[in-house]
Amino acid sequence: LSIKRNVKAAIRRLQSFQTARGGLAYWPGSTNDNEWGTNYAGHFMLEAKNRGYFINESFLNEWIVFQKSKSDNYVKNNGLYHQRTQAYRLYTLALAGKANLSAMNQLRVDVKMPKVARFLLAGAYGLIGQDQVALDLIHNLDYAIQEYDDWYWTYGSSVRDRSIILMTLMQIGKSKDAFKLAVDLAEKMGSHNWYSTQTTAFGLMALSK
Repeated sequence: LSIKRNVKAAIRRLQSFQTARGGLAYWPGSTNDNEWGTNYAGHFMLEAKNRGYFINESFLNEWIVFQKSKSDNYVKNNGLYHQRTQAYRLYTLALAGKANLSAMNQLRVDVKMPKVARFLLAGAYGLIGQDQVALDLIHNLDYAIQEYDDWYWTYGSSVRDRSIILMTLMQIGKSKDAFKLAVDLAEKMGSHNWYSTQTTAFGLMALSK
């Protein structure tokens, strides 16, 4: 009961972050959209909806319009967080059943895409049943992530990114590789190390799947 109560409270709370454009702000009441936060909050809403929680359709529809517009107007930037943000955006659209295939194909040819962005995009292709494209995207990539913590743009960490990799591996049927990564991730999540809210959320979500 406490889990259901907390999830419902989070759903209500997140709706207060939505701006007039359909994205979500970093703080409630702000008019500035936070693009990674919009991905992250929308992802939570979709996962909750898929598990039977009620999500306001108006909220989701406005969020989808925002995500579609941002993905259509994506311009490559030298900052690698832009590729990560676009790949995650495309993943969430695919999860919502509104995949933007043209934007996915455009990002797919970016040879300088960082590893975690490749796995997010591969996950998006996996969600729409294009497993071979997903496999091609991550061909010859290992699952190692250099230790880092990002407190500004994508709020990530090496553990968060390995959780994303695990999530993608399971989606495209690489169960043996996924199991090895899951064991390592479970050891880290079960340690006394401190992890951010987002790292913990991705870690628990990937392992629960």
